[in-house]
Amino acid sequence: MGQRGKTGAIGPRGRRGPRGACGPNGRRGEIGKLGPKGMKGLRAPLHKHDVLESVVTNFDDVYRQLSVQLKQIIRLQQQVTVLIAKAAHPGWGGYEG
Repeated sequence: MGQRGKTGAIGPRGRRGPRGACGPNGRRGEIGKLGPKGMKGLRAPLHKHDVLESVVTNFDDVYRQLSVQLKQIIRLQQQVTVLIAKAAHPGWGGYEG
């Protein structure tokens, strides 16, 4: 076999496909009027970033879920400790939490 030849020119773009089921206005419908302007100057919030607010809210949710899971792990660890103590000392009443 010989060497591979040069790559040819790129062909034209194909036809545009059919529009999806969401329609010409998108999934949320028509865009309405703008809302009222917010505060300016010193009374305004330190940031107007919706993305930053959503990230902070997401972190709050994650920390809340982690807190609940840590409490469950602590409760399970206490139960395991009681079971180990009962297995090591069969006559011991132990802590019933």
